[in-house]
Amino acid sequence: MKKVLNGSPKRRPALFLNIVLFLLISLTPAQSANAFELLVGTGLPGTFSQFTARALCRILARQNEELTCTPISSDDELDILTNVQGGSLDLALVDSQL
Repeated sequence: MKKVLNGSPKRRPALFLNIVLFLLISLTPAQSANAFELLVGTGLPGTFSQFTARALCRILARQNEELTCTPISSDDELDILTNVQGGSLDLALVDSQL
């Protein structure tokens, strides 16, 4: 066992590097498996739906630190609803007269 730890001078840097890499990997915090991303479809920037989505995202982010909320703007409200139906967006804020 003593020979393995003391090894030849050529192997010492490799052993040291392996120990350092092991410590870095084991001490690095892992990404949480419970992280959640919420994509909100809205109208163009400056519209009421964009403002509301930004406010909603701020409120949700305060309540849950693992939540990431992002407003996604589009000029076509029908496209936003289609993306919600298809699963590209999680939530849509559109004009009720659509």
